[in-house]
Amino acid sequence: MRERSESQAGNDTLAEELESEQAPPPMISLDIAGVVLQFAKTFVIIFPVYALGYLGLSFSWVLIGLLVFFWWRRNRHNKRSRLCRALAFLEQQESCQRENIQFTDLPAWVHFPDVERVEWINQTVKKMWPFICQFVEKLLKETIEPAVRGANSHLSTFNFTKVDMGSKPLRIDGVKTYTENIDSRQIILDLQIR
Repeated sequence: MRERSESQAGNDTLAEELESEQAPPPMISLDIAGVVLQFAKTFVIIFPVYALGYLGLSFSWVLIGLLVFFWWRRNRHNKRSRLCRALAFLEQQESCQRENIQFTDLPAWVHFPDVERVEWINQTVKKMWPFICQFVEKLLKETIEPAVRGANSHLSTFNFTKVDMGSKPLRIDGVKTYTENIDSRQIILDLQIR
């Protein structure tokens, strides 16, 4: 029993010695770049004071220099603040627009490469729109109205009182031309009108 306690005591002291040997003393870390930067800042602040004293100038020049420096710094901060706010607003607007645009709202030429964009037709229709409205009104009153009256005796008093197609012209978002599996005397156009 005594031998066991002596061997345990020996093991304990051996463990303590190993622990003390394994833990090296903490090293002092030194950030050289930080020290150099701090020295440079201090030198930039103190050197003008020394130079003015060496040249025999008044301390008010230091105060004027500090005043100009702080004014410049404040304006730079305000400018950065305005710029950051403008960029944040722009990002918010873009994200809102992306959320609001659905794929169904986009024209077909965005999704399908065989659908062509026809902006030139839209420009032409825009310029011709008042004349198109007059033509449709004349067509309805002179051709369709008599045909409807003659089709049935109950519709003998049928007439168009006012025809208004609006001031905003129709818009063609895309045109797809079918060229396969059709007769050579045919042209099939798929117009997407809005």
